[in-house]
Amino acid sequence: NAYKFNRKLFFYRKMDMFIEGSKPYIAQTITFQDSSRINAKFMIDTGASHDMMLHLNSAKEISLPEKNIRDILGAGIAGNIEGHVARIPSIQISDYVLEQVVANYPDSGAYHDIIKSTGRNGTIGGGVMKHFTFFLDYNNEKLYLRKSKFFNQKFDYDMSGISFIAKGEYFLEPYYLIDEVREGSPAALAGVKEKDILIQLNGISGKDLNLNYINKTLSKKEDKKIRLRVRRNNETLNFEFKLKSFI
Repeated sequence: NAYKFNRKLFFYRKMDMFIEGSKPYIAQTITFQDSSRINAKFMIDTGASHDMMLHLNSAKEISLPEKNIRDILGAGIAGNIEGHVARIPSIQISDYVLEQVVANYPDSGAYHDIIKSTGRNGTIGGGVMKHFTFFLDYNNEKLYLRKSKFFNQKFDYDMSGISFIAKGEYFLEPYYLIDEVREGSPAALAGVKEKDILIQLNGISGKDLNLNYINKTLSKKEDKKIRLRVRRNNETLNFEFKLKSFI
């Protein structure tokens, strides 16, 4: 018997989806800074923490916006994936339009084989898909979606220049290590360095923090004052700086 998708989705938009190699893809329109548009092929990756990814070498229309920052985009088997981060004016999914979306642009070559084998222009990650309540009908190759409670939430990006990673136990407690400090960022100018261990963020002890709260605090509001207390070797240091938007 053929699989039947029997949910009653009266208030959902229905759009075409296609499956390749067990992965779901959609073709949707993105708008660039010069007002040019392209109907791009995206893989949907709900497990990806980024908003979206664009491959510079996948189409001539896709170029790096002038306003961008250099950053580590993630980690792979071979090590860190580096590239740039910028904003695109909009992406349209069905008849929904999301504006000022943060896009990762990995270095050319990082996804060369995948681009060649799939022809995809990028990935739509969990950061975009959380703006929708959706269902993927694999058998009939349809995507059903509607606005979620996060639909009007803005796309934020770190304004401190710090990348944290959660480590094992420090004095028998989980702790957060500064993995990278972006050159020229507020944190770097204040003197924060890689390998510093977070003790306090704005008066909250590191043991009471989680990565989600840390990242939200460092990306929410430009000019917000940040107070960090860190341990560097056997020394306790205090830093203060204001958040600054770079994209």
